[in-house]
Amino acid sequence: VPSKYLASIVRGWGVSGAKIKVIYNGVDFKSAEVSQEEAKKKIGIYGDIILSAGRLVPWKGFRMLIKIMPRLSEISQLFRLVIVGDGPDKKILESMIKNLGLERKVYLVGRKSQEELATYMAAADIFVLNSGYEGFSHQILEAMTAEVPVITTAVGGNKEVIQQGENGFMVKYQDEFNLVEAIKSLWQNQELQEEFKKEGKKTVEHFSSEKMFEETIKLFT
Repeated sequence: VPSKYLASIVRGWGVSGAKIKVIYNGVDFKSAEVSQEEAKKKIGIYGDIILSAGRLVPWKGFRMLIKIMPRLSEISQLFRLVIVGDGPDKKILESMIKNLGLERKVYLVGRKSQEELATYMAAADIFVLNSGYEGFSHQILEAMTAEVPVITTAVGGNKEVIQQGENGFMVKYQDEFNLVEAIKSLWQNQELQEEFKKEGKKTVEHFSSEKMFEETIKLFT
């Protein structure tokens, strides 16, 4: 299994702990070799970009991210929310954006290739994953690889990647107040942003494909 959290789920099915091995998935994300300014120009979105990504389903928490945008705009008119992904919630999210008058603040950009996602990561100022379930999130590690400071939820495998206040922030799922406060605190503290970027790069080193392959081969030999 790719996380201790999923190991606990499998144990709940009645599988003996002795038969379960945690091998974290490796991440081979390649950062875009462009400056943040160039990346923003390339995607055609400017301002302070809050990036999120994933399948557009209720438990990924995109509705909450859209809901808090008016409050974030009170903090800075330059905030822009960019959501990468596609899924069944697309029309609901589009309606929310229209009803809240956020057409120039929130962008649903659809599904993107890894190369395209790398450009969006390069353009981003903060990566936010407001998810209610994560077995093991590749997106958090991809953001760290791209040196984007991370805010996510204290669910599932996220707690095995994020060290609170060291390489990212964790908040409760759908916790509107603390989500806004986390974004505000991180955005206003350049030193903390740099710390999260630095520690995030160190974190990613523990989740390489080479390590995954080595541990898998060792398990079967």
